[in-house]
Amino acid sequence: MWQADHARAFTVAKVANLDLLATIRQSLDKVMRDGGTLEQWKAGLVPELQKAGWWGMVENKALTGTDDPVFVGGRRLRTIYDTNLRISRAAGRWKRIQEMKDVRPYLMYVSIGDNRTRPLHRRWGGNDPAFPFRIILPVDHPAWAVFYPPNDWGCRCSVRQLSQAELDRLGYRVTTDAELERIGWMTADGQVGGRLRTFWRKGAEKPEAVPVGVGPGFAYNPGVSGMQAVAEKATRSLEEMAPLDLKAARYTLVDLVKSDAFLETLNEPNGVFPVMILGDEARAALGAKNHVVVLSSDSYAKQRGLTARSAGHTDLTVPDYRLLPRIGAAPDHVIRDRDQHVVLWKLDGERYLRAVVKVTASGDQMYLQSYRVGEARNLAREIATGNRVGGKVDVPPASPETGPRVAATVALDRLGPDATRKDGRSAMQALVEAAKADLPATQAALEAFVASDRFAAVVEKMGEAPALALADDLRRLLGAPSGIARIARDNLPAIIGDIDGLGAFTQEPDEIRRDGQDAVLIRRVGDRTMMLRLRPKASLLQIIALRVLQAEELAAILELPIW
Repeated sequence: MWQADHARAFTVAKVANLDLLATIRQSLDKVMRDGGTLEQWKAGLVPELQKAGWWGMVENKALTGTDDPVFVGGRRLRTIYDTNLRISRAAGRWKRIQEMKDVRPYLMYVSIGDNRTRPLHRRWGGNDPAFPFRIILPVDHPAWAVFYPPNDWGCRCSVRQLSQAELDRLGYRVTTDAELERIGWMTADGQVGGRLRTFWRKGAEKPEAVPVGVGPGFAYNPGVSGMQAVAEKATRSLEEMAPLDLKAARYTLVDLVKSDAFLETLNEPNGVFPVMILGDEARAALGAKNHVVVLSSDSYAKQRGLTARSAGHTDLTVPDYRLLPRIGAAPDHVIRDRDQHVVLWKLDGERYLRAVVKVTASGDQMYLQSYRVGEARNLAREIATGNRVGGKVDVPPASPETGPRVAATVALDRLGPDATRKDGRSAMQALVEAAKADLPATQAALEAFVASDRFAAVVEKMGEAPALALADDLRRLLGAPSGIARIARDNLPAIIGDIDGLGAFTQEPDEIRRDGQDAVLIRRVGDRTMMLRLRPKASLLQIIALRVLQAEELAAILELPIW
């Protein structure tokens, strides 16, 4: 195993089966957590391995991932145990080092110095008379990303964390760049890694270089690399699993994003974590070759406003980011954006979440480029472009004819029992624009909304809700800036019984009379005579009353002055 492999938490050489890998991982988790021994671990694990067929001489490629026979016995288990235990402890130490670096900002390389210690490691630990200095560097020095121990199989080296006061008391000093170059940790131009040697890994297409003195697979810091390597392993596993069982892959992703590894990875530099598994509609729109979308720690920091360079979208929290698998699995709307981009919209309670996914030019990798709370009017505008390619919400395909109705429908879908006043304003603006483009379509959307169970709940929650779209000539006749009329909570009881007749007043009525500041509209609908009372209020019209008139009431209204 090489560095990317070592840091993949509990990755086991020659194990290709995910269930078997999970069995080994769970057993290692338990023994490390409970402080068990190697023998205790083997006693509990070997029967499971024998049952799975991964014991003795194994020639099953589905289990080993290779055509070559693999012998599995006590020696291999000891290697697995020792390697993972050492890496786990090193990662744990690094976490504690980070927690203490404000008071103890330096690390000193420590080697044992006995005859079992590698000569270069002895030198790095200050035990070589030819190099009379110790390697002491700040905790965040890039050299620790490469040379943090252990640095080879069986390496017993470690680090000691020091404060400035301890450094002064011991008479030590920070190692200079010239000394790092002399000892082989840095090149003359300041590149960490120093002198390199080349190794060929079995089955590799090209050689890999590692620093002199560091074993193949050990040129990394397990505390820094560990979580990222877990994420890389998870991404590859999901990419392999998704074409075979999309549902299972999505369940797995939900668990991964809920885990501590999610935040730990995204809080590290250069971290990348899987966050979505897209369906065929979005993949086809992108031309992507796989299903998995990843989020980089750089994008995460910018989107959350965690960097000085970006204000970000502070209205999104960590739990919001843990909704990403659900957005990818079942978006309400999938909209093809510019080249190599799609936009996914998802209604989450009282708000829309908007995620932009970008695919690389080769189609090999998808990234979450943007994630924020979106406005319903913007969704309506995006749908009206005609680029909607999928989603679980059933809306008419956008076109010059249906676009306004789609816009109005989406705006009204945004309103529910949990809607805010901001939602109401956004919906009203979208309706005003839709009515200008296509009045019948907008009124049809309003009629469906008024007839729905949520209309009364929206009026109760927000105090009012849109209910009627007036023709432009009628709007001008009434002197109203907007042709959208709304019903207020206090007036709903006087309207609700006859609300099915509201749509008759979209066009110019039979009569319009003035009663104080109110406009009283009369319209004959079949064998009924309906009356609608409107009152200009702010920039909109308010519906005060709606009912069927008796003959005497009609006669009284007709005595009023003509509007």
